[in-house]
Amino acid sequence: MFYSHYLLNLKFMNTSYIIRSFFHLVLLILMVNCKQTNEKEILDKLREKYRGHFSFKLNHNKQLTHVLFWDLENLNKIPEEIASFKFIEGIHINNCSLKEFNDDFFEAENIKVIDISDNPIEQLDVSFEDYTSLISLNINNTNLKELPDELLKNKGLEELRFFNTKINEIPEEIFSIDSLKRLHLNYSKDIPIKLDKLKKLIMFGGKFDSLSNVQLLKNMQILIFDDSDFSVVPDTLDNFNDILFLSFRNCKNLKTLPSSIFKSLEEQQLDLDLVGCDNFKSLPKSLINSNQIGSITLDRCPNFNYFPPGMYINSIRVIDANWKNLPKNFFKTDCHDLWIDGHEFHSINGIKNMKSLGFCVIINGNIEVVPKGIMELPELHHINLENNKIRKYPQFVQRQKQFDIALGGNPIEE
Repeated sequence: MFYSHYLLNLKFMNTSYIIRSFFHLVLLILMVNCKQTNEKEILDKLREKYRGHFSFKLNHNKQLTHVLFWDLENLNKIPEEIASFKFIEGIHINNCSLKEFNDDFFEAENIKVIDISDNPIEQLDVSFEDYTSLISLNINNTNLKELPDELLKNKGLEELRFFNTKINEIPEEIFSIDSLKRLHLNYSKDIPIKLDKLKKLIMFGGKFDSLSNVQLLKNMQILIFDDSDFSVVPDTLDNFNDILFLSFRNCKNLKTLPSSIFKSLEEQQLDLDLVGCDNFKSLPKSLINSNQIGSITLDRCPNFNYFPPGMYINSIRVIDANWKNLPKNFFKTDCHDLWIDGHEFHSINGIKNMKSLGFCVIINGNIEVVPKGIMELPELHHINLENNKIRKYPQFVQRQKQFDIALGGNPIEE
């Protein structure tokens, strides 16, 4: 009798436990679904409110971890809606009107990345002691005047960018942050000698009057010297075996580059950015028959006039250079992607020599005739010659199926 009663109680207890566990599970599922529904509603709201100027990133668990806002003139503080995203790690607000970094509604210790570049913000009224997970801070092109002391004590910081700010001196503490991998300074007369203390550095940039200490950068993969005033790049920029990207944007005094840069590079290794180099004229003759440059960007380089013959460059881009004539040896330089937008030359007859050409855009200029030589390009699949001066439709392209051709905006006669 006692044993039967015990079994009955045990059965009742087990049933009760199972019921309680079931309801707890249901409640948990409802809470998760409610949270997911709430996040989805907030996400839809942000998409609608900032249409075309908002995006996000998810991790491998489909959790939202990064929010991105850009080109929003009326956005002057961090949208508080992001407080709904419990796994947020990165805040990116670029080219907006951000005037304050209001962080009182999200968990600072979870934030790994802050990118508020291209904003008029003047100070960061936050305690960086709370940002224990922070590994990346980008304040390029802001009005900030100093770097917070707490930030410079962060020994886990991997990326720090403060180019084109009002920070006039480089804090000495920076050279004690051993974890730094990417550093973009404001103006300095020359590359700081103490940079050799940062053994993990692979990306470096800044605005300089001189590159006399450039040998300190031998292990860099990315170098950015935008807006610098130097006119000469020293020959000591050699044996840079790891360099992948080299930028001289808006270096108005630069006319050419030393051959030493390219000496030890592998095939298609280097992407070279020369945008806005008004006086840049030529690549070094030592590059004849070379293929170390993977891409070159020559936007707003009106005086560029020489390619070493026999080069292969995978991608050539030239926007608003308004070349009156093509540079010497242009069609003796092979490439796969060619993009020229804004020019004054009248003929592209030599294009048949670019045997690797697959994608070609030469628009907004004075080309008068579609050359028959394009039929001799085995890899060509698209050519765009819109908004030129072409008057006759090229009959020889009508029945071919190799490539498509765009001729809109030309005064083609019927």
